[in-house]
Amino acid sequence: MVKSKVAGITTITNEMGLGSNPDVTEVVRQGLARSLAVRVDQAFFGNLPAPAPPGSCP
Repeated sequence: MVKSKVAGITTITNEMGLGSNPDVTEVVRQGLARSLAVRVDQAFFGNLPAPAPPGSCP
């Protein structure tokens, strides 16, 4: 296996970030974690478009 990196970006409004309930932070965090998990799974099983390398799953 080759080490690689996965990252994600999420955008929120100023109002959401400054004056919202802490639950919004958790919703954003969960959504980002879910998106990253999908990408990691796609990379492992080789379902990403080129120029991504083939997956690691036999």
